[in-house]
Amino acid sequence: MQENTLGIYVANCLKSWGKTDIGFINLDALMADLPQGTLTEGQLYKALPFDDKVMFMKMRGDDLLQALQESINNQKHFYLKGLEIFYSDTEKKKIGKIKVGGYNIQNDKLYSLSLPDHIISGGLGHDAFLNMFEFKNTDRPVREIVKWCLSRKVVPVK
Repeated sequence: MQENTLGIYVANCLKSWGKTDIGFINLDALMADLPQGTLTEGQLYKALPFDDKVMFMKMRGDDLLQALQESINNQKHFYLKGLEIFYSDTEKKKIGKIKVGGYNIQNDKLYSLSLPDHIISGGLGHDAFLNMFEFKNTDRPVREIVKWCLSRKVVPVK
């Protein structure tokens, strides 16, 4: 998958704003890149045209692994911050292991995520994210959170 600077930025922004372990965005939610320099409201709406609300949720490690594997099986492209995926095959179709915050994922441990609401409701072609432990709708659009990050110059962490 080709790098998408806006995808990386939004995932990092959601993680930072939500103070969660993981920030998650699917690339179907991003419709254009943001230009360099001064940004207008219209350009932000063009890049993020949907009114997706940010959700906070907690998932056990084994359920998170299943949800990510389902997303890969459905050939959905996404960006995550705070989580690394290591594949067991060269085609990147089977997850070998996951690290959250630099540590191997633990099956029974709860991990917190910030993500758009449409992902929970099947936006990645499956409903594996419904295996959550708890969730909260922030009622704040992803676009608004990106504006917050831009105003504070929150930048992606490599």
